[in-house]
Amino acid sequence: MKFIKRNTALIILISVAFISCAVEPFDDYDYDDDLLLDEEEFDSALGDIGYYDAWNFNGEDYLDEEEWDEGVDIYLVDYEADDVGDFSEWDENGNGMLSEEEFKNSLFDTIDMDDDEQISDEEFDNWYQDEAPE
Repeated sequence: MKFIKRNTALIILISVAFISCAVEPFDDYDYDDDLLLDEEEFDSALGDIGYYDAWNFNGEDYLDEEEWDEGVDIYLVDYEADDVGDFSEWDENGNGMLSEEEFKNSLFDTIDMDDDEQISDEEFDNWYQDEAPE
C-alpha cells in the first residue's frame, strides 16, 4: 500500500511540475488575465523576447528594407504574403526605415489574424511557437 501511495504522489508531483513548465509566455504577458494581449501587453512581450533586435541585423536604430525582407523570410515564413504585407505598408511614415514603433504596430496587425485589435492565445502560439527568435 505504501508503494502505491508513494508512486501516486510521485506521479502527481511530476504532473504538476510538467504543467507548470508548460505555461506559455502568453500567460506571462496577459497582465489583466482576460486571455487576450492588447498592444501594450504584446509590446512588453516583444521587448522581453528581443524580437526587434533579432531582426535588426546591422544594429542601427531602424530596420531597412533588406533587414525586413530577411526577418520576414526567417520569422514570418508561415504567414501568407497578403497577411504580412510589404515593407511600404509597415513603413507608416514612408521614410524608407522602420522604427521600433512602426515594427511593433505592423507585427501586431500581422499576428492579429481576426483583426479584433487583440492577440488571442491561439494567435500568439501560432506566431511564437514557430517564429520567435531563440
